[in-house]
Amino acid sequence: MNANPFTLGHRWLVEQAAQRCDWLHLFVVKEDASFFRYRDRVALIEQGIAGIANVTLHPGSAYLISRATFPGYFLKDKGVVDDCHSQIDLQLFRERLAPALGVTHRFVGSEPLCELTRRYNQRMRQLLEAPGDAPAIQVLSWRG
Repeated sequence: MNANPFTLGHRWLVEQAAQRCDWLHLFVVKEDASFFRYRDRVALIEQGIAGIANVTLHPGSAYLISRATFPGYFLKDKGVVDDCHSQIDLQLFRERLAPALGVTHRFVGSEPLCELTRRYNQRMRQLLEAPGDAPAIQVLSWRG
């Protein structure tokens, strides 16, 4: 979650996701490339998810929706390069992070304003739900 800034829509998405799983892992995009600085976004998210008991808020990293794995998200470029970076980012999540935390679902919003994020979410559905070396992760989405 980037949460630039955290909104009631973000709160709703977290509530919906938390109701559908035993435990929800929420990852914050760590790059300081947004209008709101990372530490401010973390503080907004912490306040925004207060009272939702089954959520762990994780700091972002250099390998989770970052310039290293998905530079197009921050540059807003379009094209094949972005698709390749999406693939890398999603494979790292599926093959390394999800198994380590026991993640079985990934929740996304409908993203009506960002074509790049919408394409990332479509690719996520294809990769995470496909059979392969790592267990499939069910992708659930909401229109907001």
